[in-house]
Formats: sequence, structure tokens, C-alpha cells
Amino acid sequence: GVAEPFMTSIKVSFMAALAVSLPVLLWQMWSFIAPATAENVRRTVLGFVTAGSLLFAAGVAFAYYIALPSAISFLIGFDSDLYDVQVRAQEYLTFAAAVLMSVGMVFQLPIVLLALVRFRVLSHGLLKKYRRYAYVALAALAVALPGVDPVTTAMWLVPLFFLYEGTVLVAWRYERRLARDGKATETVLGRFIDKREAKKEDGAAEDAANLAVVATTGFDGDTPPIDEAEIAEFKRKLGLD
Repeated sequence: GVAEPFMTSIKVSFMAALAVSLPVLLWQMWSFIAPATAENVRRTVLGFVTAGSLLFAAGVAFAYYIALPSAISFLIGFDSDLYDVQVRAQEYLTFAAAVLMSVGMVFQLPIVLLALVRFRVLSHGLLKKYRRYAYVALAALAVALPGVDPVTTAMWLVPLFFLYEGTVLVAWRYERRLARDGKATETVLGRFIDKREAKKEDGAAEDAANLAVVATTGFDGDTPPIDEAEIAEFKRKLGLD
């Protein structure tokens, strides 16, 4: 395009300005909210923000130095004997920015899970028990990230699996500390699952009792059994005896 060199420079400048100014803007927002929060809440939020910033930087670095070059090499080199590939700067920058941003956000997975553990929504036991479902969800997330080729998708999966297992380990250590301090480790989701399983067990016990009644008496429990004497009396009244 005629204006593409100029517009590309504008977009790169805007992204660089956003990356540099975002930490300052977030710090100003937190400085406004912090005085209204308790001391322990401020320490917790500060820990999550610090860890989240480090994980975001690690995600961007992983995408820039490892995943992005592999994805571009695979996608541009695919059927290279059929195409003369000349990538437009605007298309490349859009793709690269999407990859860097999305991977940086996905690396926040431990922060989200640990926040749910911290506020007693999830627990180490639930994260471990439903690990297979989590792996399926992580695989779907890797497919949804930019880069549709199988090589890039596989590269997304490796750090996601390690991040999830690291989260499980940290949650286990956190719950051990809670138990050592004598604090409750019960979670909201755990109570919900326990109630649902208890209801299923009650329904299964009721069904088993109904089957036992049918097996021993020959009726389903809703209709009372008819005595032989009552049948004979009924026939006599109808003149059938």
C-alpha cells in the first residue's frame, strides 16, 4: 500500500508506547485503590502483580525467541516450491503482536488458578483430581492461539503443561501451610461437588431399595399387593367363582 510504510511506523510506535506506559498506568490505578484495602490484601495483590509481571515477560520472551521464529519458518516454508512468498510488513507485525500478546496472557494461567486457590474456590486436590480435563482444556487453548500449524500448537502445549503442574505444586504447599496454621482448607467448589455426589449416592441407594422391594414382593412399591382372599372375594361378587 502507498501509506503502508508510514502507517506501519505509527503502529509500531503505538505498541511500544503502550508497552512502556502500561506499568505506570497500572501502578497509578493501584496507588488510588490501595489505601482502601487491608494490609494483608495489599501484600497478596503485590505478590500476584509481581508474579504476573514476571510470567508475562517470560511468556513474551518464550514467544519471541522460540515459538514465533518456528511458527514463521513453518508457515512461510510450507509448500515453498509452489509460492514466491513476500510477507507484507503490516501482516507480519500484526501476526507477531498477536502471538506475543496472547502468549504473555496465557502465561498468567498460574496466577488465575492460584488466586482461586487463595480465595478458597479451588484446591490442590481438585486441580490434581481433574488434571485430565485440564489437559484437554489446555490443548484446546493451544489450538486457539495464533499459529494454526501443528508445530506451533505443540510448542504452546509444553509450557502450558509445566505451568499447570507448577501451579498444582504451589497450591499443595499453600494448603500445607494453611493446615499447619490450623486454618480451614475447604473450598466452595469442593462443597458443591460433595453435595452433588452425596445426592447421587442418595438417589442410587433409593433405586437399590426399590429394586429390592420389587425382587422380594413382586410389586414396585406404588401399588399395594393384592391378597389371594381379596381376589376370591372379588370373583364371588362378580359370579365368576
